[in-house]
Amino acid sequence: MSSKNEIEDKEIQDFLKFMKVADSEIKERGKIYKFKCPICGEEASGIKNTYNGHLWAQCEKCKMNVIQ
Repeated sequence: MSSKNEIEDKEIQDFLKFMKVADSEIKERGKIYKFKCPICGEEASGIKNTYNGHLWAQCEKCKMNVIQ
């Protein structure tokens, strides 16, 4: 049985993995990018805000969602 800390550590690792891939794939502001989700392998999408460059990305399959 996994402890609560182990589950939280896995969630943090998955989040960081997703964020790293999304940030490396999404280059231009205001353009929607599709990329392979590093968590589940399905298609994810994201965009960088045209005003401040903040990242928004999500995967519909595994429900990973990043809003910077």
